[in-house]
Amino acid sequence: MEKNLLNNKKYLHLFTSMVLLTIMFVITETGVNLKIYSFITPYKITLLITGIMFLIAFLKNPKNMFLHSLDSVKNQLKEIKILIILIVAYIAFDLISLLYTNNKSVALTKYVTIISMVAIIFFYVLYLNKSKKDNNDTVNLLLYFLSAPSIIISLYTWAYMIIFKTTFYARRLSLIQDYNKFGMLLFFSYITLIYLIFRISKNLNKRNLALAISSIICTPTIFLTLSRRTTKMMSVVLILFCLYGVFDTYIKLKNKESGKIDKKFYLKSLIKLGITILITFLISNFIVFSYEYLTTERTTKITQDQTGDGLVVNRGADDILTDEHSMEKRTVIWKIAKNSYKEYPTLNKIIGKGASSNLDIYNQPENKAILDRIYWKNLAPNTVDPHNFLLVDLLNGGIILLGITMLCMLSILVYLFKLIKRSFVDVFFIFTLSIVILGDIMTSSRFGIFDNKFIWIILILLITVFNSLRNKDKTSKVIE
Repeated sequence: MEKNLLNNKKYLHLFTSMVLLTIMFVITETGVNLKIYSFITPYKITLLITGIMFLIAFLKNPKNMFLHSLDSVKNQLKEIKILIILIVAYIAFDLISLLYTNNKSVALTKYVTIISMVAIIFFYVLYLNKSKKDNNDTVNLLLYFLSAPSIIISLYTWAYMIIFKTTFYARRLSLIQDYNKFGMLLFFSYITLIYLIFRISKNLNKRNLALAISSIICTPTIFLTLSRRTTKMMSVVLILFCLYGVFDTYIKLKNKESGKIDKKFYLKSLIKLGITILITFLISNFIVFSYEYLTTERTTKITQDQTGDGLVVNRGADDILTDEHSMEKRTVIWKIAKNSYKEYPTLNKIIGKGASSNLDIYNQPENKAILDRIYWKNLAPNTVDPHNFLLVDLLNGGIILLGITMLCMLSILVYLFKLIKRSFVDVFFIFTLSIVILGDIMTSSRFGIFDNKFIWIILILLITVFNSLRNKDKTSKVIE
């Protein structure tokens, strides 16, 4: 059979680069405005180029590319086929609900994300299926692209602040109005950076140095976005990283043949790790303190100036992060969602009221009056959503759609449990990323679980880890 264009090393390299750049841009655009012109953004450009490259390869040899595509999907998704079936079931049921939804055009909005991410995964598995002959670790390569935004954007944010004396806010360190999205992007990318460091570092001193530099650059930036959910989750995740560092030190020092470890050298290595953590903590806090001091001085001058009369910008980080009223709007929104579901007829409690119900309930006059009052303005239709992925799925698809969502999460947990003995580092970090994303969409989700691009990245990571382990097994058999 004639080979397809992806057998050409240069063509495959370009195709791979476009796919990985698309993945990097797609997560970057969740928290940073990268708009080039109108609706044109970098990820749409790279995705379009990838699609054109696939189309050219397909037209050159349709039969071969069709068979290769089937083979790629079959090989790369076989370990997670139950999860794929559940995702297909979720999308199918959601599409069926369009038949009885109130606002089809609004309900279809989520499919911009779903269709683009499905396309990215399809192109990605084509690359993975061709990479099985390479010796490169596909997980590490993916992590390089996922972790790049944390360093690049953090450094750019500080450079922007130093040059222009502020970012989007006077006190919050954010490049966009939605500081929660900005903080979440940096946090997700930072976790993948630490994941990469633990995965590739063999030398403990180099590992400690890389961990320190990365954390000094990223953690103050993430903290100073003053996103409450991100800051709270980061404090827990950093403790987990410290604990994993102790475990990773033990694993790297343990003699593979005897299974024993030099206790004195292990203790010495732990002391070095502890010193690294302490220095990182002190420098990071110094950066935070310096930013707070400088911005306090600057905003005080602004508020004292006539042009800044009445400008409320002088709340410090502690005041913002410990704001007791921060969840009041969420509480009202969630209460409306729960009460609306309780009033559903029995059939609708099972199948929901359609794919736009998560917005429809807040357009009802009695609920809109409540929301206008707490937001202090007249809100436009379809502005407010449940801010919780479970409530979105419950309202839109009832018990059935919520059940599918829960099964999807359970299946990921089962897959991670299967992997734990083979690759603990991958399980630890994918589980950490999953919990962080779920924590985020528990308080901010407009169209449900699969409208979130980070969820799809978790799926890509799972596929890549299985691919890497499969290739290792084949290599081991060849050596034997």
